[in-house]
Amino acid sequence: MSSYVESNLLNGEEIIYRARLSLIIFGSFFFVAGIGLLVLLLTKYAGGGLAIVAFAMLLAIPQLIALKTSEFAVTNRRVLIKVGWLSRRSLELLLAKVESISVDQDLMGRMFDYGTIGVRGTGGTRESFSNIANPFEFRRQVQALTDDPPIPIQRAAAAPIEETKKCPHCISDIPAAAAVCRYCARDVVSPKTQGSSGHQLSSCNHIWGEGDSGRECKRCGALAPA
Repeated sequence: MSSYVESNLLNGEEIIYRARLSLIIFGSFFFVAGIGLLVLLLTKYAGGGLAIVAFAMLLAIPQLIALKTSEFAVTNRRVLIKVGWLSRRSLELLLAKVESISVDQDLMGRMFDYGTIGVRGTGGTRESFSNIANPFEFRRQVQALTDDPPIPIQRAAAAPIEETKKCPHCISDIPAAAAVCRYCARDVVSPKTQGSSGHQLSSCNHIWGEGDSGRECKRCGALAPA
């Protein structure tokens, strides 16, 4: 027989975490049963001791039913809680509607790790459920699913470093692929065009003259064509 939580799962819904009632609910049983055992072992009233132990077992029956019929679950979509058997109390709350999860613990709760959780929805109503084992883990699981994921910071890509060259006319820095200087508006030499002497050929108004390597331009140093 499937549990309440499993029978009420939606399509694509998965159980992320389950909580349960703390065994502290059996505190009265252990206390009374302990007294019965002391009476049984340390006194001559064996019948009285057995009667006390039997009474303790009767006290444990409601707690045992509560333990078996109470369900606390966190799914990837909702918080599902059901307590009670004959008188049932249930809570089904979408994670998007969860406003807060509170935990109340007294000294005993801190010692034995149990407490009361309070679930508050966006409508303002608060539902409390007591004697929950490890209540802070239950709250952590809900908060992990309801907190907005961090938005990654989009950083602008660094601009590529542009290669430059010198304009042969005004000696300004211009893009390496430029054909015309943006400062003096004159044609510049293509990086692929080289003279036989290693000087770049330009489209300047050449003034030819005799140089060490032959006839060359006095302005740009280009060799005169043969």
